[in-house]
Amino acid sequence: MYYPSKSMGDLVTIKTGKLDSNAAIDGGKYPFFTCSRETFQTDTWAFDGKYVLLAGNNAAGKFPIKYFEGKFDAYQRTYAIQSKDEGTLLTRYLYYVLKLELEMLRRASTGATTKFLTLPLLKGIKIRVPPINIQESIVEILGSIDDLVVVNNRRINKINRINQILFETIFNSKDKTEQEIHFLQGMGINCEEYKLINLLESEYFSLIKKNISRFEGEKRYLATADVQGLIRNQDIPSYNWTEKPSRAQKQPIINSVWFARMKDSDKIIGVDKFSSYLENEYIISSGFAGLLATNEKYYPYVLNLILSNQFNQNKNLYCTGSTQKSINNGSLNEIKILDFGPGVVERFCEIIAPLVGKLSYLLEKNILLQKLIEELNPPLVSGDLIKS
Repeated sequence: MYYPSKSMGDLVTIKTGKLDSNAAIDGGKYPFFTCSRETFQTDTWAFDGKYVLLAGNNAAGKFPIKYFEGKFDAYQRTYAIQSKDEGTLLTRYLYYVLKLELEMLRRASTGATTKFLTLPLLKGIKIRVPPINIQESIVEILGSIDDLVVVNNRRINKINRINQILFETIFNSKDKTEQEIHFLQGMGINCEEYKLINLLESEYFSLIKKNISRFEGEKRYLATADVQGLIRNQDIPSYNWTEKPSRAQKQPIINSVWFARMKDSDKIIGVDKFSSYLENEYIISSGFAGLLATNEKYYPYVLNLILSNQFNQNKNLYCTGSTQKSINNGSLNEIKILDFGPGVVERFCEIIAPLVGKLSYLLEKNILLQKLIEELNPPLVSGDLIKS
Protein backbone atom coordinates (compact mmCIF):
# COMPACT_ATOMS: atom_id res chain seq x y z
CA MET A 1 0.00 0.00 0.00
CA TYR A 2 1.23 3.50 -0.81
CA TYR A 3 1.99 5.75 2.14
CA PRO A 4 2.89 9.43 1.55
CA SER A 5 6.49 10.36 2.36
CA LYS A 6 7.75 13.51 4.03
CA SER A 7 11.23 14.83 4.77
CA MET A 8 12.33 13.87 8.27
CA GLY A 9 13.32 17.47 8.97
CA ASP A 10 9.64 18.47 8.75
CA LEU A 11 8.53 15.81 11.21
CA VAL A 12 11.12 15.70 14.00
CA THR A 13 13.47 17.70 16.17
CA ILE A 14 17.12 16.66 16.02
CA LYS A 15 19.51 17.56 18.81
CA THR A 16 22.91 16.31 19.93
CA GLY A 17 24.24 15.62 23.38
CA LYS A 18 26.77 17.89 25.09
CA LEU A 19 28.94 15.39 26.98
CA ASP A 20 32.40 14.06 26.18
CA SER A 21 32.75 10.30 25.79
CA ASN A 22 34.65 10.09 29.12
CA ALA A 23 31.56 11.28 31.03
CA ALA A 24 30.50 7.68 31.64
CA ILE A 25 30.24 6.66 35.32
CA ASP A 26 30.01 3.04 36.44
CA GLY A 27 26.75 2.57 38.27
CA GLY A 28 25.40 5.97 37.17
CA LYS A 29 21.71 6.77 37.59
CA TYR A 30 20.87 7.41 33.93
CA PRO A 31 21.66 5.83 30.55
CA PHE A 32 24.44 7.55 28.62
CA PHE A 33 24.27 7.10 24.85
CA THR A 34 27.42 7.48 22.77
CA CYS A 35 28.41 6.34 19.27
CA SER A 36 29.20 2.90 20.68
CA ARG A 37 26.84 -0.08 20.49
CA GLU A 38 27.20 -0.27 24.25
CA THR A 39 24.99 1.88 26.48
CA PHE A 40 26.86 3.45 29.41
CA GLN A 41 25.70 5.26 32.56
CA THR A 42 26.13 8.72 33.99
CA ASP A 43 24.71 10.77 36.87
CA THR A 44 23.30 13.59 34.72
CA TRP A 45 20.37 13.82 32.33
CA ALA A 46 19.64 16.35 29.60
CA PHE A 47 16.76 14.60 27.79
CA ASP A 48 13.44 13.23 29.01
CA GLY A 49 10.85 11.57 26.77
CA LYS A 50 10.63 9.28 23.75
CA TYR A 51 13.73 9.43 21.57
CA VAL A 52 15.60 7.66 18.81
CA LEU A 53 19.35 7.71 19.52
CA LEU A 54 21.54 7.58 16.41
CA ALA A 55 25.33 7.58 16.41
CA GLY A 56 26.72 10.50 14.43
CA ASN A 57 30.10 8.95 13.64
CA ASN A 58 31.67 5.53 13.27
CA ALA A 59 34.95 4.35 11.81
CA ALA A 60 33.31 1.63 9.70
CA GLY A 61 30.19 3.60 8.82
CA LYS A 62 27.99 1.34 10.98
CA PHE A 63 25.83 3.68 13.05
CA PRO A 64 24.20 2.15 16.15
CA ILE A 65 20.57 3.11 16.60
CA LYS A 66 18.46 2.72 19.76
CA TYR A 67 15.06 3.67 21.12
CA PHE A 68 14.60 4.90 24.68
CA GLU A 69 11.87 6.37 26.86
CA GLY A 70 12.76 8.36 29.99
CA LYS A 71 15.64 10.47 31.29
CA PHE A 72 19.10 10.10 29.75
CA ASP A 73 22.18 11.96 28.56
CA ALA A 74 24.14 11.79 25.32
CA TYR A 75 27.56 12.25 23.76
CA GLN A 76 28.11 15.36 21.65
CA ARG A 77 28.16 13.37 18.38
CA THR A 78 25.04 11.35 19.18
CA TYR A 79 21.77 12.52 17.62
CA ALA A 80 18.66 12.56 19.83
CA ILE A 81 15.65 12.51 17.48
CA GLN A 82 12.07 13.08 18.59
CA SER A 83 8.76 13.44 16.77
CA LYS A 84 7.31 16.93 16.78
CA ASP A 85 3.79 15.50 16.98
CA GLU A 86 3.05 11.98 18.26
CA GLY A 87 -0.39 12.30 16.67
CA THR A 88 1.26 12.41 13.25
CA LEU A 89 4.44 10.39 13.68
CA LEU A 90 5.17 8.00 16.54
CA THR A 91 8.79 8.25 17.65
CA ARG A 92 8.97 4.48 18.13
CA TYR A 93 7.61 3.95 14.60
CA LEU A 94 10.34 6.32 13.39
CA TYR A 95 12.91 4.05 15.07
CA TYR A 96 11.82 1.07 12.99
CA VAL A 97 11.79 3.16 9.81
CA LEU A 98 15.32 4.45 10.42
CA LYS A 99 16.61 0.93 11.11
CA LEU A 100 15.83 0.21 7.45
CA GLU A 101 17.88 3.22 6.35
CA LEU A 102 21.16 2.27 8.06
CA GLU A 103 22.76 0.86 4.91
CA MET A 104 21.82 4.03 3.00
CA LEU A 105 23.32 6.11 5.80
CA ARG A 106 26.53 4.09 5.65
CA ARG A 107 26.86 4.76 1.92
CA ALA A 108 25.97 8.46 2.25
CA SER A 109 28.21 9.18 5.27
CA THR A 110 31.26 11.40 4.79
CA GLY A 111 34.84 11.24 6.03
CA ALA A 112 38.04 9.38 5.13
CA THR A 113 38.98 7.53 8.33
CA THR A 114 35.88 8.15 10.48
CA LYS A 115 32.48 8.31 8.81
CA PHE A 116 30.09 11.10 9.81
CA LEU A 117 26.36 11.69 9.48
CA THR A 118 25.53 15.32 8.80
CA LEU A 119 22.40 17.12 9.94
CA PRO A 120 21.30 18.02 6.36
CA LEU A 121 21.58 14.35 5.40
CA LEU A 122 19.33 13.30 8.28
CA LYS A 123 16.77 16.04 7.68
CA GLY A 124 16.50 15.01 4.03
CA ILE A 125 15.59 11.37 4.70
CA LYS A 126 12.14 10.57 3.35
CA ILE A 127 9.84 8.98 5.94
CA ARG A 128 6.73 6.97 5.05
CA VAL A 129 3.87 8.33 7.16
CA PRO A 130 0.90 5.94 7.28
CA PRO A 131 -2.22 6.71 9.31
CA ILE A 132 -1.53 6.74 13.03
CA ASN A 133 -3.51 3.52 13.62
CA ILE A 134 -1.21 1.71 11.17
CA GLN A 135 1.85 3.10 12.94
CA GLU A 136 0.41 1.89 16.25
CA SER A 137 -0.11 -1.61 14.83
CA ILE A 138 3.46 -1.75 13.52
CA VAL A 139 4.84 -0.56 16.85
CA GLU A 140 2.65 -3.06 18.72
CA ILE A 141 4.01 -5.98 16.65
CA LEU A 142 7.68 -5.04 16.51
CA GLY A 143 7.73 -3.40 19.92
CA SER A 144 6.30 -6.49 21.62
CA ILE A 145 9.17 -8.56 20.18
CA ASP A 146 11.72 -5.96 21.27
CA ASP A 147 10.13 -5.92 24.73
CA LEU A 148 10.53 -9.71 24.94
CA VAL A 149 14.25 -9.26 24.26
CA VAL A 150 14.46 -6.72 27.10
CA VAL A 151 12.64 -9.09 29.48
CA ASN A 152 14.94 -11.95 28.47
CA ASN A 153 17.98 -9.76 29.11
CA ARG A 154 16.73 -9.05 32.61
CA ARG A 155 16.30 -12.79 33.18
CA ILE A 156 19.80 -13.37 31.82
CA ASN A 157 21.21 -10.83 34.27
CA LYS A 158 19.34 -12.42 37.20
CA ILE A 159 20.49 -15.94 36.33
CA ASN A 160 24.04 -14.70 35.91
CA ARG A 161 23.87 -13.05 39.32
CA ILE A 162 22.72 -16.29 40.96
CA ASN A 163 25.53 -18.21 39.24
CA GLN A 164 28.10 -15.68 40.38
CA ILE A 165 26.95 -15.66 44.01
CA LEU A 166 27.42 -19.42 44.18
CA PHE A 167 30.72 -19.25 42.31
CA GLU A 168 32.11 -16.58 44.61
CA THR A 169 30.89 -18.44 47.71
CA ILE A 170 32.85 -21.53 46.67
CA PHE A 171 35.85 -20.28 44.71
CA ASN A 172 37.33 -17.57 46.91
CA SER A 173 40.17 -17.62 49.40
CA LYS A 174 38.59 -15.62 52.21
CA ASP A 175 37.72 -17.36 55.44
CA LYS A 176 34.22 -18.68 55.05
CA THR A 177 31.59 -18.04 57.69
CA GLU A 178 30.03 -20.92 59.58
CA GLN A 179 26.81 -20.28 57.68
CA GLU A 180 28.59 -20.51 54.30
CA ILE A 181 30.36 -23.73 55.31
CA HIS A 182 27.07 -25.27 56.46
CA PHE A 183 25.38 -24.15 53.21
CA LEU A 184 28.10 -25.70 51.03
CA GLN A 185 28.28 -28.91 53.03
CA GLY A 186 24.53 -29.28 52.57
CA MET A 187 25.16 -29.37 48.82
CA GLY A 188 27.96 -31.87 49.16
CA ILE A 189 30.78 -29.38 48.66
CA ASN A 190 33.88 -29.39 50.86
CA CYS A 191 36.20 -26.62 49.76
CA GLU A 192 38.40 -26.22 52.83
CA GLU A 193 41.55 -27.36 51.04
CA TYR A 194 42.92 -25.39 48.10
CA LYS A 195 46.09 -24.07 46.56
CA LEU A 196 47.00 -21.25 44.19
CA ILE A 197 47.98 -22.23 40.64
CA ASN A 198 48.68 -20.34 37.42
CA LEU A 199 45.60 -19.97 35.23
CA LEU A 200 46.80 -22.19 32.39
CA GLU A 201 47.86 -24.98 34.75
CA SER A 202 44.20 -25.84 35.38
CA GLU A 203 43.06 -29.33 34.40
CA TYR A 204 39.60 -28.03 33.52
CA PHE A 205 40.45 -25.90 30.48
CA SER A 206 43.21 -24.97 28.03
CA LEU A 207 44.10 -21.85 26.06
CA ILE A 208 43.03 -21.91 22.39
CA LYS A 209 46.09 -20.90 20.37
CA LYS A 210 45.21 -22.10 16.87
CA ASN A 211 43.85 -19.58 14.37
CA ILE A 212 40.99 -20.28 11.98
CA SER A 213 41.70 -22.47 8.95
CA ARG A 214 40.98 -21.37 5.40
CA PHE A 215 37.25 -21.68 4.63
CA GLU A 216 34.90 -21.64 1.66
CA GLY A 217 31.98 -19.27 1.29
CA GLU A 218 31.35 -16.61 3.93
CA LYS A 219 31.35 -16.42 7.72
CA ARG A 220 29.91 -13.77 10.01
CA TYR A 221 32.52 -11.79 11.91
CA LEU A 222 32.14 -10.99 15.62
CA ALA A 223 34.35 -8.06 16.61
CA THR A 224 34.73 -6.92 20.21
CA ALA A 225 32.42 -3.97 19.44
CA ASP A 226 29.63 -6.46 18.62
CA VAL A 227 29.51 -7.92 22.13
CA GLN A 228 28.26 -6.34 25.35
CA GLY A 229 28.50 -8.56 28.39
CA LEU A 230 27.08 -11.88 27.18
CA ILE A 231 24.83 -10.21 24.60
CA ARG A 232 25.86 -10.56 20.95
CA ASN A 233 24.64 -8.24 18.21
CA GLN A 234 22.74 -9.90 15.39
CA ASP A 235 23.52 -7.25 12.78
CA ILE A 236 27.10 -8.17 11.90
CA PRO A 237 28.82 -8.48 8.50
CA SER A 238 29.85 -11.61 6.60
CA TYR A 239 33.18 -12.06 4.81
CA ASN A 240 34.87 -14.59 2.58
CA TRP A 241 38.45 -15.72 3.24
CA THR A 242 40.17 -13.12 1.07
CA GLU A 243 38.11 -10.12 2.23
CA LYS A 244 37.90 -10.78 5.96
CA PRO A 245 39.47 -8.17 8.31
CA SER A 246 42.99 -8.92 9.52
CA ARG A 247 41.73 -9.38 13.10
CA ALA A 248 39.20 -12.03 12.04
CA GLN A 249 41.47 -14.86 13.18
CA LYS A 250 39.77 -17.04 15.80
CA GLN A 251 37.62 -20.15 15.38
CA PRO A 252 34.72 -20.65 17.81
CA ILE A 253 34.79 -24.18 19.24
CA ILE A 254 31.97 -25.87 21.12
CA ASN A 255 32.49 -25.78 24.92
CA SER A 256 34.76 -22.72 24.67
CA VAL A 257 34.49 -19.34 26.40
CA TRP A 258 35.98 -16.20 24.81
CA PHE A 259 36.72 -12.94 26.61
CA ALA A 260 37.98 -9.57 25.38
CA ARG A 261 41.68 -9.04 26.04
CA MET A 262 41.13 -5.32 26.63
CA LYS A 263 41.37 -3.86 30.11
CA ASP A 264 38.08 -3.03 31.84
CA SER A 265 36.08 -4.98 29.27
CA ASP A 266 33.39 -7.56 30.07
CA LYS A 267 32.73 -8.79 26.52
CA ILE A 268 32.23 -12.57 26.62
CA ILE A 269 31.19 -15.19 24.05
CA GLY A 270 30.10 -18.61 25.28
CA VAL A 271 29.92 -21.48 22.80
CA ASP A 272 27.98 -24.50 24.03
CA LYS A 273 25.44 -26.97 22.63
CA PHE A 274 22.82 -24.19 22.32
CA SER A 275 25.15 -22.08 20.17
CA SER A 276 27.11 -24.79 18.37
CA TYR A 277 26.30 -23.14 15.00
CA LEU A 278 28.92 -20.52 15.87
CA GLU A 279 31.57 -23.15 15.21
CA ASN A 280 30.73 -23.35 11.49
CA GLU A 281 29.20 -19.97 10.74
CA TYR A 282 31.28 -17.40 12.64
CA ILE A 283 34.79 -15.96 12.99
CA ILE A 284 35.91 -14.20 16.18
CA SER A 285 38.28 -11.25 16.48
CA SER A 286 41.81 -11.80 17.75
CA GLY A 287 40.83 -9.22 20.35
CA PHE A 288 39.32 -12.20 22.19
CA ALA A 289 41.18 -14.96 24.02
CA GLY A 290 39.52 -18.36 24.30
CA LEU A 291 39.54 -21.11 26.92
CA LEU A 292 38.36 -24.59 25.91
CA ALA A 293 36.79 -26.82 28.57
CA THR A 294 38.64 -30.15 28.68
CA ASN A 295 35.28 -31.85 29.12
CA GLU A 296 31.77 -30.71 28.25
CA LYS A 297 30.72 -31.01 31.90
CA TYR A 298 33.28 -28.36 32.91
CA TYR A 299 31.86 -25.68 30.62
CA PRO A 300 29.72 -24.08 33.43
CA TYR A 301 32.86 -23.67 35.56
CA VAL A 302 34.87 -22.07 32.75
CA LEU A 303 32.05 -19.66 31.90
CA ASN A 304 31.54 -18.55 35.48
CA LEU A 305 35.27 -18.23 36.09
CA ILE A 306 35.53 -15.78 33.18
CA LEU A 307 32.42 -13.92 34.36
CA SER A 308 33.75 -13.56 37.92
CA ASN A 309 34.95 -10.28 39.38
CA GLN A 310 38.06 -12.05 40.64
CA PHE A 311 39.14 -13.05 37.14
CA ASN A 312 38.46 -9.63 35.63
CA GLN A 313 40.29 -7.79 38.38
CA ASN A 314 43.30 -10.08 37.94
CA LYS A 315 43.14 -9.74 34.17
CA ASN A 316 43.23 -5.95 34.44
CA LEU A 317 46.38 -6.12 36.60
CA TYR A 318 48.33 -7.79 33.79
CA CYS A 319 47.08 -5.67 30.88
CA THR A 320 49.81 -3.68 29.15
CA GLY A 321 50.06 -1.20 26.28
CA SER A 322 50.55 2.51 25.70
CA THR A 323 47.19 3.42 24.13
CA GLN A 324 44.85 0.47 24.57
CA LYS A 325 45.85 -1.84 27.41
CA SER A 326 45.23 -5.56 26.87
CA ILE A 327 46.52 -8.91 28.09
CA ASN A 328 48.72 -11.26 26.05
CA ASN A 329 49.00 -15.04 26.33
CA GLY A 330 52.13 -14.92 28.46
CA SER A 331 50.57 -12.56 30.96
CA LEU A 332 47.40 -14.66 31.09
CA ASN A 333 49.32 -17.44 32.73
CA GLU A 334 50.47 -15.03 35.46
CA ILE A 335 46.88 -14.89 36.74
CA LYS A 336 46.43 -16.99 39.85
CA ILE A 337 43.31 -19.05 40.51
CA LEU A 338 42.32 -21.42 43.30
CA ASP A 339 42.65 -25.14 42.75
CA PHE A 340 40.45 -27.18 45.07
CA GLY A 341 40.42 -30.78 46.10
CA PRO A 342 38.67 -33.54 44.14
CA GLY A 343 34.99 -33.14 43.38
CA VAL A 344 34.53 -29.41 44.07
CA VAL A 345 34.45 -28.22 40.45
CA GLU A 346 32.47 -31.28 39.41
CA ARG A 347 29.80 -30.69 42.06
CA PHE A 348 29.58 -26.99 41.23
CA CYS A 349 29.00 -27.86 37.57
CA GLU A 350 26.30 -30.39 38.46
CA ILE A 351 24.42 -27.79 40.50
CA ILE A 352 24.80 -24.89 38.12
CA ALA A 353 24.41 -26.70 34.77
CA PRO A 354 20.61 -26.18 34.53
CA LEU A 355 21.01 -22.43 35.11
CA VAL A 356 23.81 -22.16 32.57
CA GLY A 357 21.62 -24.06 30.11
CA LYS A 358 18.77 -21.60 30.71
CA LEU A 359 21.19 -18.71 30.26
CA SER A 360 22.34 -20.07 26.90
CA TYR A 361 18.75 -20.77 25.83
CA LEU A 362 17.67 -17.19 26.54
CA LEU A 363 20.68 -15.75 24.70
CA GLU A 364 19.87 -17.81 21.61
CA LYS A 365 16.16 -17.02 21.89
CA ASN A 366 17.03 -13.32 21.71
CA ILE A 367 19.04 -13.92 18.54
CA LEU A 368 15.98 -15.54 16.95
CA LEU A 369 13.73 -12.69 18.12
CA GLN A 370 16.10 -10.15 16.57
CA LYS A 371 16.04 -12.10 13.30
CA LEU A 372 12.25 -12.05 13.40
CA ILE A 373 12.25 -8.26 13.75
CA GLU A 374 14.62 -7.97 10.79
CA GLU A 375 12.28 -10.09 8.66
CA LEU A 376 9.04 -8.39 9.70
CA ASN A 377 10.22 -4.76 9.68
CA PRO A 378 10.47 -4.18 5.88
CA PRO A 379 7.05 -5.55 4.86
CA LEU A 380 5.36 -3.87 7.82
CA VAL A 381 6.80 -0.41 7.11
CA SER A 382 6.17 -0.77 3.36
CA GLY A 383 2.50 -1.55 3.98
CA ASP A 384 2.58 -5.05 2.53
CA LEU A 385 1.43 -6.75 5.75
CA ILE A 386 -0.98 -4.24 7.31
CA LYS A 387 -3.73 -2.57 5.35
CA SER A 388 -5.56 0.54 6.49
